[in-house]
Amino acid sequence: MVHPTQIAHVVYGTHRFEEMLEFYTTVFGDVVRMNNGKHAFLSFDHEHHRHALINLGPANDEADPAGAVDYRTRTGVRHVAYTWADVPTLMGVYERLRDAGIKPVKHVKHGPSLSLYYEDPDGHRTEFYADVMSTEDGIEFMTSEVFVEDPIGDNFDPEEILAIVKAGEDYTAHVQRIPDPS
Repeated sequence: MVHPTQIAHVVYGTHRFEEMLEFYTTVFGDVVRMNNGKHAFLSFDHEHHRHALINLGPANDEADPAGAVDYRTRTGVRHVAYTWADVPTLMGVYERLRDAGIKPVKHVKHGPSLSLYYEDPDGHRTEFYADVMSTEDGIEFMTSEVFVEDPIGDNFDPEEILAIVKAGEDYTAHVQRIPDPS
């Protein structure tokens, strides 16, 4: 079976069209290839689009008789993952976004990877991660009792990892998921 080698693009329906445009141009450095007010196609590289937005217009709070409509719960995408080359690169992205006022909503040592989760203005979750194990070791770890019992992993402090990386120190022990000895 032939598998994809990359994520090609992601399409989002949104009630916050302009905020979404600002988010993707800030976070990814996307260039708007086309925006007709109803659809926008954006790309951070040579492709014609990596992200697309569909403007759904204002949220219709009257759709639920109880008035409890939350458009964030209607989105179908849980998260889209993007791989970064290595931990220093990932932490550089973290620093850039932090400095732009965009902070992760979650940061996890999964075992095979170190992950930062961000939410865009519509609540779509995006995972940015770097592998901290070889593919073979990661596959082995994912079959371990530690991972089977808890596939999510441990929270970490991205500021701590960033400081270690910026100091040029070995960060390996700080990004590994260490099983609880008990």
